Amino acid sequence: ASVIARHPDGTPRVLAGVCMSLDETKALEAELAIAHERLQLAVDASGMALWDWRVRERRLTCSHSWWTLMRETPRSADFWQEAPSEGLERVHPDDLPAVHAAFAAHATGQADAFDYEVRRLCADGSWRWMRTHGRAIERASDGAPLRIVGCTTDVHERHLAEERLAESELRFRTASSLASEHISEFAVEADGTLRLLWCSESLPGLLRCDRERFAAEC
Repeated sequence: ASVIARHPDGTPRVLAGVCMSLDETKALEAELAIAHERLQLAVDASGMALWDWRVRERRLTCSHSWWTLMRETPRSADFWQEAPSEGLERVHPDDLPAVHAAFAAHATGQADAFDYEVRRLCADGSWRWMRTHGRAIERASDGAPLRIVGCTTDVHERHLAEERLAESELRFRTASSLASEHISEFAVEADGTLRLLWCSESLPGLLRCDRERFAAEC
């Protein structure tokens, strides 16, 4: 309220003001709080970390789950927190070419987004496989990305399982090749035909043909 008229002694005589209902504002604030809570619960349940990178300012903002992912203690209890813009310093050197290729394809418009799986160095000294997916949402006039958002998830256990499976298959095939038995593995196609997946090295020789002919005529 404001004084628009006063008595001769200076005391207020007429006041003018505006009354507003805050019911709608309070309702919107409540809805926003609920939406924020749902986002936080979903992020925590998925094990992913969200991030927002302003490229030119080298300003990186991450969800609090980023620090859990990297085996660090969160800076605060806030959902969004500033993080050091470390670039690719924590990415394993052997994985950098894949990162550069994926990001370059997106930066130049050849890909709608970028996606890669790399090993990252965690605070406890361990290297863990993580998948990163991102997309530029703001670009400069020349097309260069200005702001990129995305998410990172831990896929370490899946990678270990795939490696163990590959090693197991290698041991099986090696043992089969050294054994006296002749072994083959086929896939049944939708039309009922068989497609050779693998066979022991001795099997084509037993049938007096090479591997290509055996695969084509078996």
